Amino acid sequence: MPEISTRQRIIVAASRLFAERGYAKTSVADIQTAVGLTGGSGALYKHFGSKEELLRAVVDEHVAHYEAEKSLPFDGSTEDVPAVLERLGRVILARLELSVENVRITFRELDQFPELLEILHARLMRPLYAQVAEWLAQQAAAGRVPAVDAPATSAVLVGSLTYYPIYRILLGEPEAGVDQDRFLAAWVAVGTAALTA
Repeated sequence: MPEISTRQRIIVAASRLFAERGYAKTSVADIQTAVGLTGGSGALYKHFGSKEELLRAVVDEHVAHYEAEKSLPFDGSTEDVPAVLERLGRVILARLELSVENVRITFRELDQFPELLEILHARLMRPLYAQVAEWLAQQAAAGRVPAVDAPATSAVLVGSLTYYPIYRILLGEPEAGVDQDRFLAAWVAVGTAALTA
């Protein structure tokens, strides 16, 4: 296994510390110490011009991870709506489960950095909503679901799905005490009923 670079180790440590403590409460010295560098040495600045530049690198790493796996389970087949919704739900929930730190950073810190929020919107969220809307439009055109306002319906489906893990990550417990399998089953059932009514 190749050795991880110091730059990458700094990004990983910063991501963890920003998520745990917050951006403002995490010092450059804290990050350096977490990586095994001398706390007051300024060694971080050999790799990043500032703490904010490091936050940008953390966000870029998060986005790149998702872009590498951005395809959703729409294969253009005539597979029934519940099967596609279940696969879609599992993929999105799994992706969010792997990015607990990034969810915390996004919702707790990025309101201070609108340009970084725009990166997340432009490269992650808008493409996700667009992919789901395109699938809905294709299903309607093929007569498998009634005609719907595809972008608005995509917003309802994706928004309600992503809210569940975000609630758990930020507040520490599943919404209404419902475990993920029950939530997903109910989400598929409600989505199917709405799309096939």
